[in-house]
Parts: sequence; structure tokens; C-alpha cells
Amino acid sequence: MDTSFLRAGRFWIATTLSSAATGLLFSWLLGLLSPFGFTGPPRPQPTNIELLSSVLTAALFSVCIGLIVWQRKYGSCPMGSKRATGIAGTLGTTALFCPICIILPAGVAGFSLSLSFLTPYLPLLRTIVLLMLVMNLSVLLPRKS
Repeated sequence: MDTSFLRAGRFWIATTLSSAATGLLFSWLLGLLSPFGFTGPPRPQPTNIELLSSVLTAALFSVCIGLIVWQRKYGSCPMGSKRATGIAGTLGTTALFCPICIILPAGVAGFSLSLSFLTPYLPLLRTIVLLMLVMNLSVLLPRKS
């Protein structure tokens, strides 16, 4: 594995910015910013598994974003990796929204009803998200020539 991307400021800036944005979004969705006055959507108390999967998803997502930005400048970004990262990020956010879907007001009943069908599959959805991000990371990591 070629580790030259670790010395590139472009990689670290993109990783840090996406980590901050993803971390803030996930913290708000999990209700962790409530002590600071930013109440998230109504939801049950997050479990340890939800917290762990959120941290892993945010970390892997951020590193993938950093590698995509680095690859655009210094290498060739593998085809489909941007889409795979986007899909995994969307699925990860959906997995965090699912516990909320039971509590959402009737005004968004269509959204609430469609998400409520995913509730029994949340562990599988979290696993798929993490596997997609790990596979995408393995594709994005530069190889020694």
C-alpha cells in the first residue's frame, strides 16, 4: 500500500471537514447535542451498538471522502467509488433515522411509514453500510506500482 496520501494536506483537509460535518449530523440525529441547546429529532435513547456503528460509519465515510479528493488531484479515482461512498452515506443516515420514524408526526406519514418498514432490518442495514464503506476504502487506497 502506498501511504503518500497521508502526507498530503488535501487528504487531511477533506477528511477533517467531512468528519466534522458527519460527526455533527450523526450527533444531532442521536440527540447528543441536546445539552448544548441543539435538540435533535425525538427518538429513544441510542444504544451502544448505534453509537459504535455511527462512529465507525462517520470515520470510514470521512476517510473515503478524503481519499476521493486526494485521488482527483494525484491519481485516478476508481470508477463508481464516489457513487458507492454517497450510497453508503445515505444508507448510514437512513439507519439513524429509522428509530425516529415511529415518532414522526402524521404530516410526514408517507416518509414515516416507508421508514418503519426498515425497522426490523436495522442491524442488517448498519452491517451493509459498514461493509460498503470498507470495500470502497479498499478500492480507494493507492497501491504501490
